[in-house]
Order: sequence, then structure tokens, then C-alpha cells
Amino acid sequence: MRIDDCNQSTLKGDYALRISGQVFNSAGIVVTQRDGIVMQHSDGAGGITQEDYVFSNGVLVPRAPDPATGFHFKESGTYTVNSDCTGNATVNFPAPAVAGYSGAVIEVMFVLGDHGRTIHQIVSSLTPLGPTGEQATVPATSMQMAKSSVRCPNIAARTIN
Repeated sequence: MRIDDCNQSTLKGDYALRISGQVFNSAGIVVTQRDGIVMQHSDGAGGITQEDYVFSNGVLVPRAPDPATGFHFKESGTYTVNSDCTGNATVNFPAPAVAGYSGAVIEVMFVLGDHGRTIHQIVSSLTPLGPTGEQATVPATSMQMAKSSVRCPNIAARTIN
């Protein structure tokens, strides 16, 4: 595969990711440390679903977990793969059980390697959950959060609800 041979179908399967990063305030001081793990499924056609287990400042992020696994679930979005094996994705998190609130949204930039077997991502913006229409997006200049992953070829395809 040449470097310009990537397309939507290059990103297909389950990818295990590790999350580690910080969000800074306007003075450049770390206000949030994030660490966690993610299982992300890419469908080869521009759709993603994922489940995660993430800590913020050492405390598990409060969201309703999957009763069977304990992971946060119902996270979904879209992605685009460019011919040079770079791309971007949007992941939408479910809204909390609070009327008038919207879930968080993250934007990521990524590169694919090893014929789509690996993906390296970095969060380019984060819109935290909050009152609908009042959420403020945190740009990349205010955070540093990376995700690194490897495709998990032996995991049977499944739907994450």
C-alpha cells in the first residue's frame, strides 16, 4: 500500500486506545488531567462507535455505565480518511439525564499506519457537556490529549448500544 492508498474502508475494525492528556486554563495551568482506555469500532464507511473508561483528576468520569461491562457506552460519531492516510473524526457523547443539557463532543485528528492496523489520534477540540447552546468549545491550544491504538483483529465484530 502506498501512502496515498487510504480511504474510508482502510479504517475498519475494533481499535484499543489509551487516553492521556491535560486541559489547561487561559493562564496555561493544568485544570484537568484525563486518563483512560477506549474500545473504538470503525465500520469502514465513516461511522464509529465506542465505549470508554475514563478518569478526570483521578475520579471516574460520572456517566451511566453499561451494566454488563461498567464502561461508558452509547458514544458514536463519524470519520473521514484522506488518501494520504490522515483523517479526522467527531465523537458525540450521550446527553446526561438532565433536561436541556447536551452531551460532550470531541474532534480528533488521526494518522493511520501499517495498512490501517494502527491509528494514532490527538484531540483537536473538546466541547464539554452542559446546557444546550451554552457549551464552550475548548480549542487545541488549551489542551493536550493523545490517543494511541492498535487494531484488535481477534475481537468479533459487535454493536455497541
